Parts: sequence; structure tokens; C-alpha cells
Amino acid sequence: MKFARKIILDVLDKHKADGMSISEVADATGFTRDTVAKHLEVLVASREAYKAGEVGARYHKNGRVLHYHHMGNKTFGKRLYSFYYLNNPDGDFVHIQEKETGRYRTVEDKGGIMISVNELPQFMKELEGFARDVAKEEAKK
Repeated sequence: MKFARKIILDVLDKHKADGMSISEVADATGFTRDTVAKHLEVLVASREAYKAGEVGARYHKNGRVLHYHHMGNKTFGKRLYSFYYLNNPDGDFVHIQEKETGRYRTVEDKGGIMISVNELPQFMKELEGFARDVAKEEAKK
């Protein structure tokens, strides 16, 4: 699976300017349309790619990494979080990717979120408020 996703990302990277449709990716890779659609769904969910538009959707590899910070050996249970500063045609973003460590020290992407750098201060303010509300609820237990 990871091999197919890598090939799809490589193909998307070669078509940065216009992106590609599912059919175009299938033609370029030799994978079936269904296979490409399933892998693109995972790539979009993990924010390694993004989808522009609904009808006639174009897929793009997510932007280049400008700055990378990995929490390394800091885990929360079985969860590991990677933080990226990304740039893509839509602007600058902070990408937080959740990963899970499995048996045999494997790491699997579980998903992620992207926040516009311009919206990051407001996002953090809202997150801090939410954390306070959760702490109050926990204190009541």
C-alpha cells in the first residue's frame, strides 16, 4: 500500500501546476481507477495530498515542507504527533499529523489537520478554551 501511495505522490508532484484527476493518475501509474481513488482518499485524509473542487476534482501533492519538527520520542500512549510548516498553492499551513506506533515498532499514519498560518493564533485560543472546559468537566468527576 505504501508503495502505491508513494508512486501516486510522485506522479502528483510532477504535475504541481494543474494537479491531476483520478483518471489521469490511473493512466500515469497503471493502477486501476478504483485503486487510485482509494489511495487518494487516504492521502487526502492524512493531508499528504489535497483535493481541489468537487466536480472534476483535481488532486495535488501537499506543499513543500518549509520547516519540520518531529516530537521524536515523546508519545502519548501509542500516539505520536509530527508537526510541519507547509507551503502549497493555497498558502502557508501548520500540519499536525497523528501517527500510531504498532507492533514491531511500525508507525502508521492515522490522519491529520491543516491550519492556515493566518488562522493559527485564533485556533490556539479556541483550543486553549476547549482544554479549560474539558479540565473543568474532568474536575467534576
